[in-house]
Amino acid sequence: MANDNKLSSDKYVDRAPLPDKKFDTNVYNMVVDINSLDNVNQSGWKIEVSDKLKPQVAAWFEERLKHSHKKDGEYFELSDQDTVDLCKIILPTPQNTNGFSYAFVSALGFFDRGKSWIFSHLTKQGLPSGHSVTTKGISICIPEEESCFVLIDTAGSNSPIGDELLQVVRSKLNLVNDVDLRADTLEERKKLEAQWQEKEDMNRKLIQERAIVDKKSVENYIMSLATGTSDVVLFVVNELTWLEQQAIEALTHQYESVVVIHNFKTTSDIKTFRELREKYVTSIYPGAMRSIPIQNTNHNVEFWQNSQGSLTHFFVARDGSEAGQLINGPTFQQILTLLHIKVRPGRLHPSLALLRAACEKMNGPFFKGPIDDVFMRYHPETKALSICARSRSVQDPFKIIRSQVEYDGLNLGITSSDFTPPMDVIEMSDSLIIKMDLPDLMGSAASGTMEEDYRAHNYVKFNIQQDPTRNQFKLIISGERDTFFRTYTGDSVSTMKTTNDCFRYNRNASSQKLLLAERKGGKFTRYFTLPIKYSADKRTYVVSISDGTLQFRIPKIHIDAEDEDMIIG
Repeated sequence: MANDNKLSSDKYVDRAPLPDKKFDTNVYNMVVDINSLDNVNQSGWKIEVSDKLKPQVAAWFEERLKHSHKKDGEYFELSDQDTVDLCKIILPTPQNTNGFSYAFVSALGFFDRGKSWIFSHLTKQGLPSGHSVTTKGISICIPEEESCFVLIDTAGSNSPIGDELLQVVRSKLNLVNDVDLRADTLEERKKLEAQWQEKEDMNRKLIQERAIVDKKSVENYIMSLATGTSDVVLFVVNELTWLEQQAIEALTHQYESVVVIHNFKTTSDIKTFRELREKYVTSIYPGAMRSIPIQNTNHNVEFWQNSQGSLTHFFVARDGSEAGQLINGPTFQQILTLLHIKVRPGRLHPSLALLRAACEKMNGPFFKGPIDDVFMRYHPETKALSICARSRSVQDPFKIIRSQVEYDGLNLGITSSDFTPPMDVIEMSDSLIIKMDLPDLMGSAASGTMEEDYRAHNYVKFNIQQDPTRNQFKLIISGERDTFFRTYTGDSVSTMKTTNDCFRYNRNASSQKLLLAERKGGKFTRYFTLPIKYSADKRTYVVSISDGTLQFRIPKIHIDAEDEDMIIG
């Protein structure tokens, strides 16, 4: 007992925070420590800069603040141009008269799968890996030898909840155990102690429940931001689990290029390596093994790829082992060759692209919103650089919508949409009808193969993915319902559109104030795996929209074919 009147306080308050696992900022250019969503409009997310870049960053701020009229103790907010000028130091990428040339590459995967080890070999910069280190939030690295890649390393999904988060949650909930332990007899004292312990157990239960939800929210946001900016997604696995198989399936529905890296980190010999490859990939996934000779050896780099080239499986073995020495180096080189294809010119600087993506994702299923702007700011006295957000809404826009968090470690950030439009699927004797409710929709440009009257609405796009190794194909319908109007420049250009006198709130208009926002919107993707008795030629589809309902009519080309499985997602 601490004294006669009170039992010792809960462990999350009295003792000092446990030290962080080892984290070396020398190996990443920049780290955004997204440890909570609650603080982005207050203290913000702390930015850590590589030690070797800190002198240049400090010199830049010293020069920039000479021309600033900020008072002592005030934050200095970086404009878009300030952000680009500063981040040319932190994130140096190739530039020409049309903009910047690079490819965003993100690494995803469950906790302790070896993402940082994979990045270490791709960057040749010795990124930290192993049980003694941890990856914070979003860690960004630009390899010195491959400056056209912006590599985004993420904290592993399903990582354990640490003592630090429990302390933060307890302070936010402001839980107090106010049971008075003063008593005249020992028997009364024991009763009061039992009451004290019961309340303490209840407080701990509330802390654990809230910490789990907050952890899910943070991981979900990190995954959503990383994948939303990426040109290529690297998904790192060990020996495949069904959750990871589900995630791979989901990724292929949303991204044109997904690379799965099977890190057989305990496998040393070639025989076992090939057995695992057969067990987890070649016997499961459609496609074929491709082989490229390794110079000066009798061996080849082998990887598995589907017929569209959208899903590629690479394989690496235990570092330093017989299999690892033969396979790993050439495999990583082949991955880099594939990544070079994704480099695009004429882009915004990566820093601005990330800030705008961060704002867009906040307006998804995370905050009550709307969030107007995400920006960098600097505190001259503490030398602290952070990312913050703001909103002009008066209705608590930064309130996290915790009731909507459903997350298994990867799915909400990858497979789910910002919202899911309801639909009906009806099988007719000669066709398949898909009806989807999409009121007031605007966003992605429609495919040029659609009917002319529908294409004018400029709402949705759909694609066909054919698989010649199976008697089926995928119809993927994707789009965006934007309930708020916002204007960006560069990579994210949006123009005001109105139909039938439909008004959209303009977050950039000072004359407008959002008082309530309840309608759901955002990006969505729905997919259908259909048997070949239906037409895979989208020119034969009849697509129409009326009163906010989108309808697809897909003709049946084999009327008498036997029923086959249909998968809807």
